[in-house]
Amino acid sequence: MKKTERIAWVVVVSALVVWNVSGRDGADGGGKPDRSGAAAAGSSGRHRAGQPLVGKTSERARRGAPEGEISARTGSIRSRSLNALRSADPVARMSAFLQVLSSCDATGLGQVEEAMEELKAAGIPLAGEEELMHFRAGQLNGAGLLADRTGKAEDFAELANVRRQYEGWIQSDPQAAGRWLDGLPTGRFRDQMAVAYITASTKDDPLGAFDLVATLHPSQQAVAGGQVAASATTEDAAALLWTLEANAGTGGPYLETMFTALAGKVAEGNDPAAVSLIEEHLDQPFVSDSALSLVSAAKAKFDPQGALHWAVEMETRKADRVNHGQVVSTVIEALSLEGLETAESWAAAQPDADALLRAIERRKEKLQDRQGGENKYDRDD
Repeated sequence: MKKTERIAWVVVVSALVVWNVSGRDGADGGGKPDRSGAAAAGSSGRHRAGQPLVGKTSERARRGAPEGEISARTGSIRSRSLNALRSADPVARMSAFLQVLSSCDATGLGQVEEAMEELKAAGIPLAGEEELMHFRAGQLNGAGLLADRTGKAEDFAELANVRRQYEGWIQSDPQAAGRWLDGLPTGRFRDQMAVAYITASTKDDPLGAFDLVATLHPSQQAVAGGQVAASATTEDAAALLWTLEANAGTGGPYLETMFTALAGKVAEGNDPAAVSLIEEHLDQPFVSDSALSLVSAAKAKFDPQGALHWAVEMETRKADRVNHGQVVSTVIEALSLEGLETAESWAAAQPDADALLRAIERRKEKLQDRQGGENKYDRDD
């Protein structure tokens, strides 16, 4: 991917995040999403190839306005869209396009789409901008665009755009978006939309998101469940793990993935309390060797000697899951130079002291060689 393309993609992602944060605070429903009830009614207008992103309500509003006013308003949006999208600078193009999207209503969005189709027909790639347009369409008219989307062949043909529209709708009206999801028939289409809903609601309601994960097909549960675990706070993760264990008889397919995702979060956060939470579940069959390695690396950051003792204990308790020396090696590789000094004293008193001391020495040499030379390649690169 070219540098300018990477910059443009960062702007796209940043824009979606900004819209998500600002829109959630101002959503009509407020609070946590409510998924109870039947699908929201909404207007029946929806997007199809060659048709504008305008609902019937917006069309009626256009017919009720003076013709000259409509022409001036929509013509201005169309020309502004063309000017923005023709910019050769990806950052300037995205910035100007975001201003257009933020200032127009559902009727104006149809003019944005016309401008984009004209430029795409001329061979100008606008993938990132098109995603933003569909996200904005969902914000403005999610109920109308998705009212009769139920998982038909044509829905799958436009799945990427439909998902973006749904994400926009979740951001602007999570309760109505949740009710629509509840009304979908079980199947691949509902699962795709549910994953989008889980991603959006995990931070505010991890346990509710987990309940939704449990309704997915097993092929979708691992990835979605991992997102829930990685986004949960330590307190929520504790409740989540106890719930997982209670449901292990029927909800096992994603249990190991979720636990490993939580272990990864622990490793990144350097949180002793979270490490203790992991340790409470170590005797469970869903604890993988990957999870053990991640937690051992986390412990090494704040308690080198304790981490080494822990690694030896885990290799004994989990001999059926990890090879001898595997977790200990992970700890050694995570230690700083200062931690390695502590590790040397500890290793000298162990039965396999020679092998441990050699591993520690190799790690020390690696770190010492790199001191002051972070910009240079070494034999390990």
